[in-house]
Amino acid sequence: MDTPRKWNRQPFRVPVPPSQKQAGGEPGAGKEKPPEGHKVKKRRRFHLPHIPVSPQVTGALLRVIVAAAGILFLLHRPWLHFGHVKVVNARTITTEEVMEKAGLEEPLNIFNIDRSQLEALLREDVRVEKVSVSFGFPNLLKVDIKEREPGVYLECNDGYAKVSYSGHVLSVTRGIPDAEAPLVTGYRGGSLLQGDVLEDENLKGMLTFLNRLDTDLRNRIAEISLDDRMHITVHLEDGIPIVVGDYENALDKIGTFTMLCGKMESRKIKAKYIDLTYEKPYIKLK
Repeated sequence: MDTPRKWNRQPFRVPVPPSQKQAGGEPGAGKEKPPEGHKVKKRRRFHLPHIPVSPQVTGALLRVIVAAAGILFLLHRPWLHFGHVKVVNARTITTEEVMEKAGLEEPLNIFNIDRSQLEALLREDVRVEKVSVSFGFPNLLKVDIKEREPGVYLECNDGYAKVSYSGHVLSVTRGIPDAEAPLVTGYRGGSLLQGDVLEDENLKGMLTFLNRLDTDLRNRIAEISLDDRMHITVHLEDGIPIVVGDYENALDKIGTFTMLCGKMESRKIKAKYIDLTYEKPYIKLK
C-alpha cells in the first residue's frame, strides 16, 4: 500500500512586480522616446511683474478716493441748492407745470432727482408723447418733451374735444379756443373726457389719413364733414370740397388728393366739388 504524499504547504503571498533594475531596464524605459532631432517644449510659467508702490503713492490714492467720496456726499445733500429746470421742444407745457407735477422748487439740487421717476410722472400727462430728462452743464436739468399734435376738434356732450392724431383726447372745452385743428362736422362724440382714447375705427382711420398729409396741406384744411356712412369730405380754405370716401379709400388716394390740392393752389379751379371715390377724380363744375 502506497504511503500518502505529503504537501509542502506555504502561506499565500501577494506577488510583487519586479523593479526596473530587476527587469533589466532603466528609469523611464517604458516611455516612448521622441525621435532624434525633435526638441521637447518646456512649459513656461508666467509670473506677474512686481511693481513697487511707494507709501507716498498709496497715500495720494487714498486721499483722492476720500476727496471724491466727500464731493459725492456733499452733492447729494438736500440743503445744497444750485440747479435749475429747463423745458425744451414743448408746445404748450411750461416749466411751471413740470415743476408742479414733480413737486420741485427752484433752486434745487439736481443730483437728488430721479430722472426715471420724473419721466414716468410726466408721461401721465396725456399731452406728452415722449419725454427724456438729462443733466446739462453746469447745473441744468433738461426736460425734452414731444407733445401729441392736435388733429381735429370733435363735438361732444360737454363742448368740443381736441383730439390728437393718435386718438387721444387732449382737452375738452366749451368752445373752440384756437385754430390748431379743423372741426369735424356730422359726428358727435358723446361723453368724452380728457385722457380718453377714441375706439371708433372710422375716426381712427380718418386721423391716420390726416396725419400722413404734409404739414402745409393740413394747415389748409378748414373743415372735415362726415355723412351717415362715415364718408369723409375735406373742405379746404378756398372752399372747394373734396370727397375722399371712407377712410380706406382716403388712405389709398393720398397721392391723388395731394396732387389735386397742389394744382388747386396754383390754378383757380371753378368747381362745386371733387369726388375721389371713382377710379379717376370726378370734378363737378359750377
